[in-house]
Amino acid sequence: MEYATAEEKILLRQLRRDSDWMSVHYKELLEQFDGQFIAVKDEKVVVADASHDHMLDRLKTLGFNPALVLVTFLTSRSRVLTPM
Repeated sequence: MEYATAEEKILLRQLRRDSDWMSVHYKELLEQFDGQFIAVKDEKVVVADASHDHMLDRLKTLGFNPALVLVTFLTSRSRVLTPM
């Protein structure tokens, strides 16, 4: 039984390719975009911004569907979660 359509499989492969690219280039991306959200599409950063909302707005303005773009936050700072 198939769970994903042919189109969904293509989209998943594209996201995987972008994820792999980001992993390979992580150090240089971190140096360039530390403290920012980045959106990666077709193995390149298409938008970077410190504000998640602004980054999403810019993606939409450029004609990208944010659901089909790899988005992550890059930081060199250690993060420790503490109970509230």
